[in-house]
Amino acid sequence: MFCHACGQSITDGALFCPHCGAAQSSAQAAPATAAPAMAEPQASTLREYSMGQVISSTFADLKSNYLTHVIATLLTSIIGGFAFGLLVAPLQVGYMKLEEKIQGGESVTFTDIFKGFDHFVPALVAFLISAVITGIGFVFCIIPGLVLMPLIPLSLYLVAQGEKDGVQAVQQAWGHLKRNLLMAMITMIVLSALGSLGIIFCFVGIFLTLPLVYIGSYHMAKALTATAETA
Repeated sequence: MFCHACGQSITDGALFCPHCGAAQSSAQAAPATAAPAMAEPQASTLREYSMGQVISSTFADLKSNYLTHVIATLLTSIIGGFAFGLLVAPLQVGYMKLEEKIQGGESVTFTDIFKGFDHFVPALVAFLISAVITGIGFVFCIIPGLVLMPLIPLSLYLVAQGEKDGVQAVQQAWGHLKRNLLMAMITMIVLSALGSLGIIFCFVGIFLTLPLVYIGSYHMAKALTATAETA
């Protein structure tokens, strides 16, 4: 440190200058310490739902594994019709798991859809509850039913992700869905329209376009749940 009177160099912490005898202030005597830097709060970001990204990912998946998706869709549609349509729940969960493997870069076969039967009970419970809620929505002027329609694939997606309680899957699905009700509804309508295009080609062609509904349901559900993630 330096004397504030004569400017000579003196010992750090000295109370008096040995050269001129001037008293040193306590502020000068105390060595300066840097104040700890306050950590800036990390800003969280909310990922926005993009219907365009969902549609483009759907077509990309169909193109890369076309035959697998067509056969898987055919089996899901035919087998799912048995037992009053109740088997469609585990089969759709299996389809979600098939898509998950594709996203992970793993090889897949159409038989992967049967892995959904490992989650039969939660899949069935989630499907029944979400289907009843959606059905009630359609009773009230149709629009509420259209709005709630994504609740079914979203609930099954959460079961495919490991949720073992079907009721909890529906509750969590609603928590994700209510942040993007309008865009999710539009996505489902667009996917349904694309999937139905095959009817134009002698009806049988629907099995060539119907996979878009199953694949798109996966990507829509994944995007809806991703909007809750923060950086």
